Amino acid sequence: MYRVLLVEPEKGLSLIFQELLVRESYFVTCATSEYDARVALNHDIFDIIIIDLMVGNRDVLNLCRLFRDRHGSTPILVLSGHACVDEAEAFLDAGADEYLPRSIHLRELTAHIRSMLRRPQINTDNLLIWKDVLVNPTSGMVTKGGKIVHIQPLELDLLVFLMRHQNQTFTAEALWERLWRNRSDSLIDTVRTHIKTLRHKLDDAEGPSIITTFRGRGYMIGTYSEEWKERRPVVQSGAP
Repeated sequence: MYRVLLVEPEKGLSLIFQELLVRESYFVTCATSEYDARVALNHDIFDIIIIDLMVGNRDVLNLCRLFRDRHGSTPILVLSGHACVDEAEAFLDAGADEYLPRSIHLRELTAHIRSMLRRPQINTDNLLIWKDVLVNPTSGMVTKGGKIVHIQPLELDLLVFLMRHQNQTFTAEALWERLWRNRSDSLIDTVRTHIKTLRHKLDDAEGPSIITTFRGRGYMIGTYSEEWKERRPVVQSGAP
């Protein structure tokens, strides 16, 4: 079932759109403001975003730009109370995929939605997956349990490297050498700091950490047994 984020401040119109979308077998999440929409996008992943400009032109422009700047790829459909070339150009340039008049026939609106959902999605072949954590190295998007997790650039570097080398153990020195050796603003402690913040963001309240620490040996993302733990080779600093 496709998930739709509907951003509509007018209660009557919101109910009309909700009924239409539910009848078309979409799961609908409603927001009434740009702030509510940002909160929803921070917690869930949607297949399409529908925004009425009654939210406010500036707010919608900001939302589109912010979403695209964070590498959001979900198609955005903007509904306007009046057709205006300059306005259409502004919103399409800001990241919207469609700009349609609010007076559009509902059947035509649902046809546009179906067309947008048929468009090619991001190639998932390069996704890195460990249990319920998914990382798209190209876009930098990280999700856990289907919810977006905000990751800083250095944290992303570390997470991508460990997920690309699952079941390999790396010392802190080896990780620093491979990832940040040429950065004058990084130290060995950078590795330990970002491992700590990644655990805080990605670990479950109960259960093992996504990043396993082997005392005196290093860090790893992967599965292991005690027997495996003893014989697993460790990548030291300077190793190939």
